[in-house]
Amino acid sequence: MAICKSCGAENPDNNKFCSTCGAPMETPIEVPAEPAEPIAEAEPVEAPLTPIAPDPYQNTYGRERAQTSSSTSGGDYKIVCLLALIFGGVGFLINPLYLVSLAALVLGIIGVICSEKYKTWAIIGIVLSIVGCLVQILLDIFCTFGLGIFC
Repeated sequence: MAICKSCGAENPDNNKFCSTCGAPMETPIEVPAEPAEPIAEAEPVEAPLTPIAPDPYQNTYGRERAQTSSSTSGGDYKIVCLLALIFGGVGFLINPLYLVSLAALVLGIIGVICSEKYKTWAIIGIVLSIVGCLVQILLDIFCTFGLGIFC
């Protein structure tokens, strides 16, 4: 029987902790009578390299998007969306031959498809270009029949 150094309770020899207070029991260190044989180093085993399949549940959209967009590939189409906004505003106010509104519409569609950050600018450009075209069509109809005050 071993005696606990903390509380003095008797414990079986194979206990690692005192059954009364829970303190660790001191176990004598066994010293082998003969020296141990040296351990031979094992030869490294080469495991075949297998590619790790990507996790289908992992969201990689942001990283792929960041890796594919660069200044050489057109960046984030900020200028396209800005031009759609400007051309849409100009086409709404002054629309010569529908060309400015048509340019705003095309640039706006490109901006909506290709840009995430400046998509709002492109949408505003599209809306302004459509409204500008509709206003110009109404003015053309009124002027054709002599009903407009701007003819």
